[in-house]
Amino acid sequence: MLCRKNEHPKESISAQLAHGRYKDLAKVEFAFRTLKTTVKELRPIYVRKEKRTRGHVLVAMLAYMIVKYITDECVELNYTRKFIIDSLDKIQYLQYNYEGKIIQIIPQTLLPHQTVIINKLKLNLK
Repeated sequence: MLCRKNEHPKESISAQLAHGRYKDLAKVEFAFRTLKTTVKELRPIYVRKEKRTRGHVLVAMLAYMIVKYITDECVELNYTRKFIIDSLDKIQYLQYNYEGKIIQIIPQTLLPHQTVIINKLKLNLK
């Protein structure tokens, strides 16, 4: 991918455009900070081949998009991102084989804050 150098000369950039670009930079920094803290299970992974590097970046960006979606949908709840992710992580689904049958156990009751988060995300656990 090529970057366009000097897409806008300094003289032609309005204050509004410069402010918008600065806000975009803040969003990128927020995304990297989120990847480093919330989705830290994905790193550090050391890859050398280009194909594996691209795959790792794709997985990391998909994880970020999921975390961002969850955070955006739950903003009105005034929970921290970490609290929301930890709360969802504690909801456990079990599946195992017993005498040739597959047994699936889906949680029947959730903690009140888990229920609020699940409802806000419009998820159905069944």
